[in-house]
Amino acid sequence: MTRHASVAGAVLVLLLTGCSGGGTDSADGSTDPSTTPTSSASTPTDDSSATSEPTPTIEPATGPQLDVEGVKVNAPASWKQSYDTIVVDMAENDESGSLMLSVAGTGGDQLSLEQAEKYFWTRSQKPEGYEPQDTTVMGGLTAYHYLLRDRHQVTHAVGLWDAGYVVKVELSMPKRVSEDEVLAVLDSVVATYESPRTAG
Repeated sequence: MTRHASVAGAVLVLLLTGCSGGGTDSADGSTDPSTTPTSSASTPTDDSSATSEPTPTIEPATGPQLDVEGVKVNAPASWKQSYDTIVVDMAENDESGSLMLSVAGTGGDQLSLEQAEKYFWTRSQKPEGYEPQDTTVMGGLTAYHYLLRDRHQVTHAVGLWDAGYVVKVELSMPKRVSEDEVLAVLDSVVATYESPRTAG
C-alpha cells in the first residue's frame, strides 16, 4: 500500500467517524439540533389515558352457615344444610352440588401448609385425580387449593391451619357446570370464612 493510499484511507475513516457523531456541525462549531437524533426513552409518556380492567367484585355467599368449632363458611343461597356433626358440616343443592366443611383440632401443634393439605388424606397419599392449583387466600391467610376430577364431578378443596385447627372446605359440582361458575361459587364461599382468630 502506498503512502498516498494510507493517507486517503485515514481521511475516509475520519470523515465516517465524524458523520456518526449524531449531529451536524454548523459554521460556528455548534451542533444543529434539527439533525440530532432523539431517544423516545427520554420523552416522558402520559399514562393517564390508560385504563385498567376493573377488579371483579366477589359477592359473599348468603346461604346456610356451616359452623364447626367456631370455623364458619356460608353455603350459596338456596342451598340446604344436610349434615351437621362436631367435625363436619355439609350443605347441598338440587343440582347434585355439595359443600363440606371439615375441621379438626391439632392439640396445639402448628401445621405447615403442606401438612394441613395432607391432614385429611388417607395415609397421606394424594387422592385419585389430584391436580394442584395455585395457592389462594382464606381469612387473610395463605391456603392450599387442589381439585379432584372423576367421571361425574369436579371437587375443589381449599384449606389451611388456623388458630389450632386444620380446616378444609370442599366444593363438589357436576362436570356439566362450567369451570367459571364453579370458581365463582367457591370464591363466594371462601369470602365468608371466619375462625376464632378472625372473630377475636
